[in-house]
Amino acid sequence: MTPTPGVSLWPHQQAAITAVLSAIEHGQRSGVVCAATGAGKTACALTFCREFAQQTLFLVHRDELIEQTLRAAARYWPEASTGVVKAD
Repeated sequence: MTPTPGVSLWPHQQAAITAVLSAIEHGQRSGVVCAATGAGKTACALTFCREFAQQTLFLVHRDELIEQTLRAAARYWPEASTGVVKAD
């Protein structure tokens, strides 16, 4: 994985990404990363998707989480184009 310049992942985040990569190599087509609140799931997802240049959709249920995800995207995948679609 190519790290984002100036940003490093915690060991548990890197382990999660390594586990996902291993599952893909063994033929898994879907999966779930489960971690506690604040463990950095968004950072892991953005780092993974940045590495593979994958379009990414985050579904959240609170405005605060929208803002947190946009800030994380700016940090972990700064060249990504972002946008928000939400109900009134």
